[in-house]
Amino acid sequence: MSEKTISHVQGKGSISHNNRDFVFKNVDTSRTPNNIIYVNEPIGEAYEKCFGEAVERFNEKQNRNDRKIKDGYYEYLFNKPPQNFVVTGSNKQKSFYEALVQIGDKDNSAVGTPDGELAAKCLDEYMKGFAERNSNFYVFNAVLHLDEATPHLHIDYIPIGHYNRGIDTQNGLAQALKEMGYGGGKDAINRWRLAERAALEKTCRENGIEIAEPVKSDRYSLITAEYKAQKDAEKASYESAISGLQSETEILQGNFITLESDVDELLHKKMILEGAVSGFEEIRQNAQRASVELRETQKNIEDLEIKKNTLQGEIEPLTKLKMELDDEIAILQTKKDTELDTMGGYKAEIELMRLQKENSSLKHENSVLKRFLNDVLDKVKVYAPQIYNAVIDPLLKQSQNRQQNKPQDRGSR
Repeated sequence: MSEKTISHVQGKGSISHNNRDFVFKNVDTSRTPNNIIYVNEPIGEAYEKCFGEAVERFNEKQNRNDRKIKDGYYEYLFNKPPQNFVVTGSNKQKSFYEALVQIGDKDNSAVGTPDGELAAKCLDEYMKGFAERNSNFYVFNAVLHLDEATPHLHIDYIPIGHYNRGIDTQNGLAQALKEMGYGGGKDAINRWRLAERAALEKTCRENGIEIAEPVKSDRYSLITAEYKAQKDAEKASYESAISGLQSETEILQGNFITLESDVDELLHKKMILEGAVSGFEEIRQNAQRASVELRETQKNIEDLEIKKNTLQGEIEPLTKLKMELDDEIAILQTKKDTELDTMGGYKAEIELMRLQKENSSLKHENSVLKRFLNDVLDKVKVYAPQIYNAVIDPLLKQSQNRQQNKPQDRGSR
């Protein structure tokens, strides 16, 4: 087995290419099912998982609504919805980073050869230890490609840093590296990459792969093969980005056609709404008329309430007077009966005639009062039926009962 170079470089990051949403001509699609997908989480969901609670804590501390983060943390940083390629924010933050890892090349570690399978095994072991070694790098997408010339890894991660001011958990590469023990400054990322390279070398040697010693290049301090691999990766990333842009252009064109259709539909709805507005105006006018009628009805009710109170005031003394007359008539009737029993002859007849005349007069008065009272009660019954049923009718029934009971009471005495 020949010595192999290893390549551990920063990829450009194209999730659509990594997940084979589109393919280049160097991809053997018949081998695509052999790719190993370790994690495939939408970046928007990853951001919510990493920073959602921190954003809530930040918003709870704000006294002014204009200081709160109303959309997601991704939109807050990059002013656009989550994208499947690297986006750089105004503060130079990248939406995510990619590690592109490869062992050997197509000449000594081609896919389908024993050396290629061993290289793939080492990459798989390296990947399974990545999260444990890098606690502040959240890997949301990772795939081992076995459908190109040489096995290689794409590891896409979001750096997570913790802060005492502002949002307590943020996308921060420098802080993430510092928290993982790589210090600060520009060399922190290089120290991290050397540590990861050492971890990959250890895995390779444990599996019997000899690693070629790095030979310093005049420009990049990388061995020639690794430099070539890096350039190939950069080229593939650029091609991936171009293809992604072409794909997005096609999507935007489709969206434009859809929007034209939506505009036509909205114009149609506008015509319908204009007709509805005209109908609403008529309804509004009818409602105004109904409101006027309601106010008039309310005034009539108030007038009837006044009349009801007036009639009630007139009915009560008349009812009392009728009851007194009923009592007086009963007394006179009793007196008549008593005197007829004790009087005799002419005197009794004269007294009887007098009493009959008096009784007739009283009956006439009672009849007049009853007609007046009945006339009043009829008016009440028509204009205030509720008062009639609730007040007057019970009084009349009470009077009738008393009238029926008076003779019995006198008879008992």
